[in-house]
Amino acid sequence: MRPWPLLALACALILHGPAAARAYTVDDLLGLEQLGPVQLAPGERWAVIQTFAPWDQAARYDLDWWSTYGLGRLGRVDLQDGEVSPLLFHAPGSGYVAGPFSPSGAKMAIYRLTGHNWELGVVTVATGETRWLGLSPELPMWGRSVAWRTDDELVIIAQPDEPVGHLLGYGWQAQARLRNAWAEAAAGRLAVNVVGSGRYRDLRAKAPPKRLVTTRISNGVVRDLARGEFIDLEISPDGRKVAVIANGEDIQDIQGLATTGTLGRRRSLILADFESSAISTPCAECDFTPRLLSWSATGERLLVHSRARDPAKAGYRIVDARSGKASAVALPGLIAAQSKARNNGDLAVGGWVGDTPVIYARPAGSSPSRVDWYALESGGPRKLTGALNAPSERLKAIDATGLIVVDGQSVWRVPLHGQARRLAQRADDLVRKESASQSERLADTPPPLSGLVVRATDRVRPFLVKGSSVSIRPGETPLVMTSDGGLAVLAKTDRRGVERLMLRSRTDGDRALTTLNSRLTEVDPAEVRPIHHLGPDGRMLTSWLYLPPKREPDVRVPLVVIPYPGDTSDEAPKHHTPGVLALYSSAQVLVGRGYAVLVPGLPYAVGREPMDGLAVQVLAAVDAAIAQAPVDPKRVAVWGHSYGGYAALAIATQSPRFKAVIASAAPSDLVSFYGKLSPYSYAVPEAGLPIHSTAGWSETGQGRMGVPPWKALDRYRRNSPITFADQITAPVMLIHGDMDQDVGQAQEMFTWLYRQNKDAVLLIYRGESHVILSPGNVRDQYARVFEFLAQNIGAGAR
Repeated sequence: MRPWPLLALACALILHGPAAARAYTVDDLLGLEQLGPVQLAPGERWAVIQTFAPWDQAARYDLDWWSTYGLGRLGRVDLQDGEVSPLLFHAPGSGYVAGPFSPSGAKMAIYRLTGHNWELGVVTVATGETRWLGLSPELPMWGRSVAWRTDDELVIIAQPDEPVGHLLGYGWQAQARLRNAWAEAAAGRLAVNVVGSGRYRDLRAKAPPKRLVTTRISNGVVRDLARGEFIDLEISPDGRKVAVIANGEDIQDIQGLATTGTLGRRRSLILADFESSAISTPCAECDFTPRLLSWSATGERLLVHSRARDPAKAGYRIVDARSGKASAVALPGLIAAQSKARNNGDLAVGGWVGDTPVIYARPAGSSPSRVDWYALESGGPRKLTGALNAPSERLKAIDATGLIVVDGQSVWRVPLHGQARRLAQRADDLVRKESASQSERLADTPPPLSGLVVRATDRVRPFLVKGSSVSIRPGETPLVMTSDGGLAVLAKTDRRGVERLMLRSRTDGDRALTTLNSRLTEVDPAEVRPIHHLGPDGRMLTSWLYLPPKREPDVRVPLVVIPYPGDTSDEAPKHHTPGVLALYSSAQVLVGRGYAVLVPGLPYAVGREPMDGLAVQVLAAVDAAIAQAPVDPKRVAVWGHSYGGYAALAIATQSPRFKAVIASAAPSDLVSFYGKLSPYSYAVPEAGLPIHSTAGWSETGQGRMGVPPWKALDRYRRNSPITFADQITAPVMLIHGDMDQDVGQAQEMFTWLYRQNKDAVLLIYRGESHVILSPGNVRDQYARVFEFLAQNIGAGAR
């Protein structure tokens, strides 16, 4: 057996044992490895494990968070003998990311990131033989960009030779544009970016079109099908056509309030025929909602959704693949119920049970009303989930026989005809056989039932598992499982953040696959305690306290509070566990320096504006921590990031009990913050202007103003910490990246504090966006934070 390098390291540590426990450090944080998706190949001979090398080993950090891809590593597991090895040769300086398997499972699409170059390749799983295709695909954030048509043919949304506005260009592309523009201006030449509004809207530069192509792996022949700003594709089950969503013109005048997911571009739909290369544009006047391209089982019809200024004209449409005609779906007595994607954008949900379309809808005219799944049959809509209490809008699986739906915590099988039956007591009992490599997608397409296994339990008969499945013990997470339940790849993370993957066989027991973050075996992590207390509405809440594991008895420890309004959890937040790569305000790093950390439960206060009583909410958790644990009531600081930074500044204006305030990437003036865009948006306007999205943060997002500022200017002002800067008594540290959405927020607050001769520090990190990512900058940030805390609440208990 050829050991994967990480496995060899893990074995050495297990043999020799961990060193004496030590404190968690910034270097531990920067040295974290991460586990990505695990995929099981069709045919179930192979599994591929995606991992990412330590963060501080990246070749470059000017791709914003996408620098992660430069650390990608791929491991192959032979499920017949448990052998684990690299899937392919990993060249120094390149990162590798898994794509989809071919239909037979013999090949896999993979991606390689080298510098700024993102390239698609194909690897033969059994041998590691790799062919690079010379094509740069779109990142699968908005939908699918690479799909197999056959075992020898890929369909790809390919970037132009010099992609502009590509997601991987978010960091470096804006910096390069700005450097070039400054140089041009210095030489006396033109250097200008132009954007417009209203009748000048078309002044914005447009990105060069992408290509919809097919390529044959065996001979390398590439065939162009269409050009456009494509973002999503779906191949029909019969392999004859492909449906593609494309960005169109900018849309400025939207109805109602904006959200952070409001679309500022029109979306069009095209159908391409693989054999004839014919292109059709069903419903050319429609504006299609992204993320729903669902083919019927035969491939003869396509379910889509379109939006419109007039809600009566919006709705589902069914496209006939042969004629290209799109027909509106009648929903007598029903209103389609949209879900929300992870970016808060509207998400139309639906699919096909065989050749019967199913959608999520509610009765018209009643509010609030129950929402259910309906089959759209010739006689009209028929409710499928009436026997369930509250069926979720997110399908866990769907195919020609029925749906898999979560109802509360239970998992139900809902057939097209017949009675629903419960498959599992807990949603955690669901395991995808084929873990989709689409972690960046804003909405996932539900897998077929063949891609789902329900773990066997004593109470529920297993579904799609013949006989008994492998046992899953407490603390273990099943990542993929074979159809018969006889093999599973499991992960288990210990309290130190060491993550172990194993292959478990029903007959042969366990075999170690790989171990991540072995160095953390030396670390003594924080002691975590739940702190129970009442919220402002009298409801019992849970906050989470992190304490240094080794501290002198009867010594009260200085406390750092990390607030984030809207967050509350009955479990310790994953963001602050030792093995999670959270580069800002890490509880583990702070505890490693001897500080206690409190993460308060802060649900939105019903009927209150964002700043109303915020300090009272936070101090209720602080006082409970003081009463229940050895923390010092006179040495309390607050550190918030993003919306948490807004909260830190807000509570600093409302209470003198915090002796140090740290706010990173924080809005402080809601009026000037309204609709702010990052330097990238203006340096690379071809990427589009997401003004609706950023305005949506203020109107309906975390800003929660409910209206634009010109309709309630006083509301914006009284919920802006900068308005009350004269009431801040504690020293303030402001941290911001110069490529973030609005570095002016930190500059404004600093100016107001400076003018009043208040103690303040402003840190502007160059080349950084919303999170400080460069290891050099991260180390400097923490060093300055520790110095600031030591000066104002004293050194930690070390």
